[in-house]
Amino acid sequence: MKKNIFTLLLTISTLCLITKQGVSQALYSVSVNEKVAKSTLIFEGKVVSQTPFWNPQHNMIYTSSKIKVYKLFKGILTATYAEVITTGGSIGDLAMGATDLLELGNGQTGIFFCYPNSQNLKSPETNTLLFDVYSSSQGFYSYDLPKQTASAPFVRYDNIEIELYNELQQLTGRSPEIKDPSYKVSDYAQFTSSPLAPAITSFSPSNVNAGKLSDPTTNLLTINGTGFGTQSGLAGINFDDANNGTGGTAWFVAATSSLIVSWTPTQIQVRVPSRAGTGTFTVVDDAGAVVYTSDQISLDWLMGF
Repeated sequence: MKKNIFTLLLTISTLCLITKQGVSQALYSVSVNEKVAKSTLIFEGKVVSQTPFWNPQHNMIYTSSKIKVYKLFKGILTATYAEVITTGGSIGDLAMGATDLLELGNGQTGIFFCYPNSQNLKSPETNTLLFDVYSSSQGFYSYDLPKQTASAPFVRYDNIEIELYNELQQLTGRSPEIKDPSYKVSDYAQFTSSPLAPAITSFSPSNVNAGKLSDPTTNLLTINGTGFGTQSGLAGINFDDANNGTGGTAWFVAATSSLIVSWTPTQIQVRVPSRAGTGTFTVVDDAGAVVYTSDQISLDWLMGF
């Protein structure tokens, strides 16, 4: 079984041809007009939990992500949560992944363009039909809340409320249905670095094998500093996203993620995911304050186990 999974992973990864420097040359741009037209459900939300599971044939691992819905831009949704499916995941010591396909992490917030799963796969938790994300990685606009920006491969919005919200309202011909009145993206704009912010004093090693989760000697990143807060709330680590290139929306690893080995106010140890690209990283404390940007870290991009 392990051999079959490894072969499948290599086949998918070879076809995708992603590079950690930027967007894969195998991708072609899907317009926002097409995403809106092909999606039956468009909503803003946050990933609050994830469950990997086998398909009925037991030859592919998928992950169900439970999304807390904040605003609904298209479609009908009576519940306050939606569940989307992505290819890949980890069960026990087995893992699958595909480089150009959408990968979500706990704590990520953004816009999802969805439609009912084409394979009729259902949630392992609720047994309800899962949603596919249209155009995969291009169908999720990931938010960088401190900067108030959103991005996906080939697209970037410099102001979520003015640019992105307005475009979606124009294309859908309706105002968004507010599912959670307490959530406003502008509330997070204040969480930025300051001279009094907590500090990163050092990190090691300076070269990390991203995605080589089974090898802590080359994959484990140790971050030292002060004021990292507790392993709760809004805490996490922002890495440069390998799929967006330098300067795009960061790849967020929540403090509650299984990738976090330990978290104290003065030291964090994290297994670096495959989506992390070469560049700088930041630490976000439990109140949402962003610790100042680190020096550059070099990541050898691997799809390891």
